[in-house]
Amino acid sequence: MLSPSRHTDAQPLVQAERQRQATKPGLAVRGTFSSARAWRPAVVARLTRTLERQYMTLDDLKIVAEDLEYLSEWGGEISEREIRHGSAVLRRLLVEDVYGTAWRAIGKLKQPKLIAVSLDTLATPNDLTKIEFALAAGAEFRGIYMACMLMNKGHEPIGELGPPLREDGYPGDHEFTLSEYLASISGVVGGKTFNRREVIKYIANVKGGVHLSAKERKVEEKLIARLGKIEKMMIINTTDGLFVELVAIGQALGRSDDARSFVDHVKKML
Repeated sequence: MLSPSRHTDAQPLVQAERQRQATKPGLAVRGTFSSARAWRPAVVARLTRTLERQYMTLDDLKIVAEDLEYLSEWGGEISEREIRHGSAVLRRLLVEDVYGTAWRAIGKLKQPKLIAVSLDTLATPNDLTKIEFALAAGAEFRGIYMACMLMNKGHEPIGELGPPLREDGYPGDHEFTLSEYLASISGVVGGKTFNRREVIKYIANVKGGVHLSAKERKVEEKLIARLGKIEKMMIINTTDGLFVELVAIGQALGRSDDARSFVDHVKKML
């Protein structure tokens, strides 16, 4: 038996076998890069060099594509039950970055993008104290198109919204990368903001049936308590305001150009 610390003539054989396995036909999508060499599989042309290692099976990619197609079908009459179940899908795709990982696994660069309503131009540090209530939204829900709902103190509205960037878009539209989108302001209550990542995690954890370990639940106790108080203050069109926001997130993601591009790409691989 060879000691792990010794370098022998067997080393080239080991490397040759790894190379053979790397190019062997199969359903796996793999990629490893190092300063010495780089190999690419037959299924995927390239992976980004920013990733040290990437691994997703074709079945993994298919599931992500199906989840994105599912979100693209979210319409105005979506039920609260469907929203709760969909929150777990959004947590997996966005918070756990499964969509971003799959995007890079098929050879795309950096992060996918999407267009959604931005509150950031309204909720500036100078204006935050004036805002009593705000919700980004950007959703078709129960026969109403909802976007950028805002109530502020004073006698004049604050801030300005840009024009829609999509044919079916909303005032205040802005193009985000996934990480920018998750960190962007989802709403404001009493001058305090919460972001889209927090909305997804709250609904998924509390109402979506996502199972957390004791350690994870302890870490997110403050988030759950804070968003729980906010939820009680936000009723939009007889519906939980955070549900409206989650629908907006699902629709923005599922209907985005990059999501459609990803789905088309994976279908060609099947």
